[in-house]
Amino acid sequence: MMGMAYKGALPAAGALLLALLLVHGCTREKSTLTICAGLVGKDTAPAADLPGWLRRWNLFVYGEPPLTYLEQAGGTAVVWSVYHGGVNSTELEYVRTLHSAGMAVASNFPTEQGSTTVIDDPAFLQRTACRDIYGSTSFALWIQPNPPYLPCNNNPDWDDFLAQRAREHVDGEVDAIHIDEVEGIEGQLYTAGFCPFCMAGFRSYLKTHFSPSDLLARFGITDVDTFDYGAYLRNHGVYQISGDPDPALRTEFVKFQLLSRYDQIGALITETRQYAQQQYGRYVAFGANTFFMSANKQLFLPFMDFVVYENSLDFPPRGEYLGTHLLARAALPHRWAVMFPNIVDLLDFQAGGDWDVFLHWLSEAYAAGEGFLVPYDAYAFGGGQSSVTGQITLPAQLVRPYADLFKQYYPQVGQSHMLADVGVVYPYRQVLDEYIDRGYATPWEASEPTHQLFLDMTRILQNDHIQFNVVYVGDGTFVKRPLDDDDLIRYKALVIPDTWTPDADEQRILNTYRLCGGHIVKSGDVVDGSALGELGSLSSVSTDAPPTVGIVSARSGSTVLLHFINYAYDGQAHRFTDTGPFNVSIALPAGLTCTDTSLAMSEPGKPSAALGFTTTDRRLYFTVPDVHIYSLAVFGQCF
Repeated sequence: MMGMAYKGALPAAGALLLALLLVHGCTREKSTLTICAGLVGKDTAPAADLPGWLRRWNLFVYGEPPLTYLEQAGGTAVVWSVYHGGVNSTELEYVRTLHSAGMAVASNFPTEQGSTTVIDDPAFLQRTACRDIYGSTSFALWIQPNPPYLPCNNNPDWDDFLAQRAREHVDGEVDAIHIDEVEGIEGQLYTAGFCPFCMAGFRSYLKTHFSPSDLLARFGITDVDTFDYGAYLRNHGVYQISGDPDPALRTEFVKFQLLSRYDQIGALITETRQYAQQQYGRYVAFGANTFFMSANKQLFLPFMDFVVYENSLDFPPRGEYLGTHLLARAALPHRWAVMFPNIVDLLDFQAGGDWDVFLHWLSEAYAAGEGFLVPYDAYAFGGGQSSVTGQITLPAQLVRPYADLFKQYYPQVGQSHMLADVGVVYPYRQVLDEYIDRGYATPWEASEPTHQLFLDMTRILQNDHIQFNVVYVGDGTFVKRPLDDDDLIRYKALVIPDTWTPDADEQRILNTYRLCGGHIVKSGDVVDGSALGELGSLSSVSTDAPPTVGIVSARSGSTVLLHFINYAYDGQAHRFTDTGPFNVSIALPAGLTCTDTSLAMSEPGKPSAALGFTTTDRRLYFTVPDVHIYSLAVFGQCF
């Protein structure tokens, strides 16, 4: 059945189908009634409980830029900034200076970097560091040169230190505490996690989750009180958990480390917020670096008011990160998700001097309703071994026109919902299971097949100009976000991963969606291109623009917006090639009329220009003259 019966009033056949479904009760009443009731997508709004600075548009800036840079660039909030080594008078004065100018400060809270720049006590750092399987002290090897110790999130002394340091950050008047390496020792299971505290914690986990008879039958453990997982591996002649001869036991160890860090971060945030409220009567927001939005980072999202996630960005820019932005938006609804280039990519970027690339990334994030972190003196991994300095700062004068335009239209963009025709299902339970199975060994890349498949699908849809959004389904333990009819009613079609096996309740919802006119396709049919024709026929946006133009459509009340992002980048000339003219048409959302309105086309640094358009059969038709990096078309005062 092509097209969705519930997109407008139910025709006679649709009413009969609804009646039959109700009579036969083939699924939950809520599913049937909600999906088939003729509902349309609702406007979304920021959560009312967030601090005011997180409910506005922000140009987030890395580090501790001077106030003059922030004012010139249009920056409004700094992240990864103060108190990396604790509260001090110099940085406290910096915080107060930014606050006096109406700006927000998110501190730098390292939880997996045991260095003397964090706490000047080498003996403490060595004592709280985790151990590898040989018993040797572990180090955070991704930080070079001179890697710091790798602290253990199961060590109570390190836990107490983090709790005290978080209270100090509150005393230091920050608006938010930004946790770096939120995943903790769990993210380094390929090198560490075998200290006495980890081993004791794993014994406690096994005793909690399995009876003595189960431990013996499942894993051959006769005395859990003396069981040492590291010694067990060594006795089998293996020295990483990937070599465990019993994959089921390895799975439990990974789960233990996940739960341990989850409990630690949850308690830390709860206690710190209570302290801030009791001592100062204020709310302190929490953010985290959820690098790459991989599975072992997403479980912390329910704790967060915002996240900054490093992402591996191809250079020269491949672009097409819309799917990643929309995943973050779906996984963290009504909160800020802010992308930042991986520090390895920053080095390549600086060597090329391709400043416009940052403006491109910033624009794509804005079109998706998310943020991008502008680098100021940002660390570029490996810079000490290169001809460049290893630090990178985006010139303020380049950013300002974008900041001005984005701030101007954010009242509409921030309150908008995507006019998406296709929902791409992201089943977090499936991705997390894949991570637990083997993904822990390479947590810095898309080692989970379903996650990589999602990225591939969204890039294909983006290239085909098919308007899509993400339907995020939680795992039920860390992220309690079940598949719900309200997630489906917006979409004419769903794309579901071939790798996903829905549970019984999810399958009932999908069945009802299909019975009510929804079209379901498998991800493999998108990747091989066989489903693109039928998905394109459902699209509300039609265009003859090339794949190098990204198009995102959205609605905010009586306003229709179309974002245009150019991906035609010339790596040799270090500039974007203007693309256009091309034609665009968009179907008006149900209940909206735009016959007597105007169309304004805006581009950073240029005055808005009126464009002519025509309306036929509830579609708007117009021609985009060209797109340099980013342009925004706004149909205002529709009714």
